[in-house]
Parts: sequence; C-alpha cells; structure tokens
Amino acid sequence: VIISILIVMAIIFLISEDMLYYEIGYIPLLVLSVSIAAYIFINKICYKEYLYPFITALVIFLTVYILARKKLGIGDVIFAVIMSLLVKINNIAYVFIISSFTGLSYGAVMYFLCKEETSFFKTKIPLIPFLAIGYGAVIAWGDSIVKLIEF
Repeated sequence: VIISILIVMAIIFLISEDMLYYEIGYIPLLVLSVSIAAYIFINKICYKEYLYPFITALVIFLTVYILARKKLGIGDVIFAVIMSLLVKINNIAYVFIISSFTGLSYGAVMYFLCKEETSFFKTKIPLIPFLAIGYGAVIAWGDSIVKLIEF
C-alpha cells in the first residue's frame, strides 16, 4: 500500500510540475522508478511479460524525441518508459490512443479559449498529465477499454 501511495504521489507531483513549468525534475522520476521497481519485486510480477511494453515505449518515444527536435521533453520520454512497466504489451497502444486523444482535446480547448495569434500546432501542451490519464485508464479498466475501442 505504501508503495502504491508513493507511485501516485510521484505521478501527481510530476503532473503538477509539467502543467506549471512544462518541465519536470529528475528526483520525482527517480522516486517513481524505484517505487515501480519495488512494486514489481514485492508483488512478484513476472517481469518478462512487462518487458515488451517497456522496450516498445522506449523505442517509440526515443524515436519521436529524436525526430521531433525539442517538441517532446526527455522527461516525458522517461515517464512514459517507466510507466510502461505497469501495462501489458497488448494494452500499450491503448495508452497511446487515450493519451493522444485527451492531449489533442485539451490543446484544442486551450487554443480556442485563449484565442492566441499562434497556430494550433505551436500551442504548448504538457504531455505527462495525458500519459498519466492513458496509463491510469488502462491500468484501471484495461479489458473494458479494449472491448469499448474494438467494438
């Protein structure tokens, strides 16, 4: 229970930091990493089953990070890769779909509310809150989401 609380607190701290400053510190990421590793170790979770999403997220986010050139922060990449240790390989795509949809929806709402002179594609959007929503939804309702999306 204590480890779960540490994971949730680290995620909340990272979300608030990303929303306020558009960057995150490495200490909360370290707390999150250690907490998830302890969670996996204590609950004796078969790490091989969760290694494929880890590698998938690592490859996808590092590729986007390299190609996007400063549009995606390294903290976002690290967060996504760390959190991928908590989902199975068949659910990682749903995390990305939910995160993308919620992030784009937020960006569209913020763009229309702010009525800035900049284009929609130049609107700055924090990614960690939407990754957390995607991971949280898949962890909490994974099978239901799969059935809903695949109808």
